[in-house]
Amino acid sequence: MARRSPQTAAKRAREQAKRDRRERKQAKKAARKAAVVDGTAWQIVESAAIPHPSGGEFHAYLVTLASGSSTWDVVVEFATSSTVTSFASAEEATRPFLRDDEPPQHLVVERAGAVKLVTEPPKTH
Repeated sequence: MARRSPQTAAKRAREQAKRDRRERKQAKKAARKAAVVDGTAWQIVESAAIPHPSGGEFHAYLVTLASGSSTWDVVVEFATSSTVTSFASAEEATRPFLRDDEPPQHLVVERAGAVKLVTEPPKTH
């Protein structure tokens, strides 16, 4: 049996990496299509840090949603500094509301990670 050269092994590794990337891309595309089919009305398109609406020192984010040509802004406020805050955690707090016809405008993530829906619109400065 002939030995394969290291170049052949490297080439096989590159080809396998390409296949893996292609499969991940196809899986993402299928997930996006499934979101549309399974009734998700909104998709997260952008997240940005904003000043805390209550004037506090903790973090807040503006998560922008889109559905067709409509957009919707959700303010996600973190109640304490001990809560882990990031764009991803703000988006995660918003995800359960993506199937709603009208998602909330203001959410507060409490210390234990529970998401509280605030019924009054957020204060602006």
